[in-house]
Amino acid sequence: VYFEEQDWNNAIAPLERAYSLSLSKGYFTPKIRLELINYLGQLYVQRAYSEPKDKAQQKADYAKADGYITAWMKQTPHPTPDDQLRYASLLYQEALLDSDKVDLALIKRAKAETEKGLRLSIEPKENFYVLLLACLQQEEDYKDSAKLLEVLVAKNPTKKEYWSQLFSTYVTLQDNVRAILTLERAQTHGFLN
Repeated sequence: VYFEEQDWNNAIAPLERAYSLSLSKGYFTPKIRLELINYLGQLYVQRAYSEPKDKAQQKADYAKADGYITAWMKQTPHPTPDDQLRYASLLYQEALLDSDKVDLALIKRAKAETEKGLRLSIEPKENFYVLLLACLQQEEDYKDSAKLLEVLVAKNPTKKEYWSQLFSTYVTLQDNVRAILTLERAQTHGFLN
């Protein structure tokens, strides 16, 4: 009923109760239990995104979502690239929750999950590269950031933001020759004039 009414917050308690009873009493098949875990993870992510003012609640929701989705990923024999991206994005968002101090352990996990997702597809979505780039930048790994940005500008030469990020990365690395070459390459596409 709560799902039908799109009342996601109130749907959490009955789902958690159903999952708990399923574990203790064996009411549902493993497939149904897996679906319950997946729903719970998604609902907690949804609530975490929609409750940005209450940091303590948001942090608790991210932790719950992380726990459920981690359990779901471990029990899912063949996660899809979208599953991997959703999981990696959750970890990244959770890592940035405290604006004063980024959780680098979570960034490392997000990076690892993103890399898994990149290997699940012959032609990965651009979002994987962008998320991996964000992780590398949070780790201040500018050398690998530059390599990844080179991939992004090769795949998407018409995206101005990639050119400017690549230029800035080379400047940060004090690689003036590559910074100048990046400017010249970007200008052939009409950017950074």
